[in-house]
Amino acid sequence: SIRKDLLSEEEKKKYYAKIWRRHTFEISCGCYKKLFCVMRYTLLLILFFSASAYAQTSKQYDTITDPAIAVQKLHFAISKDVTNSELYYLIGQRKFYLQEYDSCIFYSNKSIELLTKFKNNKILIQALHIKGSAQYYLDDKIKAETNWRQALQLAMQENEFEKITKLATNIGAIYLDRAYLKD
Repeated sequence: SIRKDLLSEEEKKKYYAKIWRRHTFEISCGCYKKLFCVMRYTLLLILFFSASAYAQTSKQYDTITDPAIAVQKLHFAISKDVTNSELYYLIGQRKFYLQEYDSCIFYSNKSIELLTKFKNNKILIQALHIKGSAQYYLDDKIKAETNWRQALQLAMQENEFEKITKLATNIGAIYLDRAYLKD
């Protein structure tokens, strides 16, 4: 819109410098926008695939009907990934099914220990629940109640309604046991 032939040399330099700054700014902003867009979609893909891989961790072992075979396979998986708290929980769960309650508590404790470092409340609720159940069957009802209460508190924070009802029922069973003991 400005006639460049009417501008002095100094004004032309200022005009072209202004245009150059605007042009380089638009290019750099455009590149940053594209880079940001690429990074955002890359991050979304990483999150999606890591979540799907995480979901497959427990599903591949859920199909094994024999708990002893599942424990063997889970031990092999733990040898490859010793920081996977879900694997420890799954071994504890299978040990519970095998009525090996001391081992169940051991693996639940390993899972809980890892979950204090890497927060995952859903698995923590499950680990506390199975640990409390093993303690209940070992007739250590005070520790069972403590674990179930902690799991119940987390389940209420996470709105895990199915776990809330199971845990509340378990705590109620302890109070029923106490009532029968008094009679």
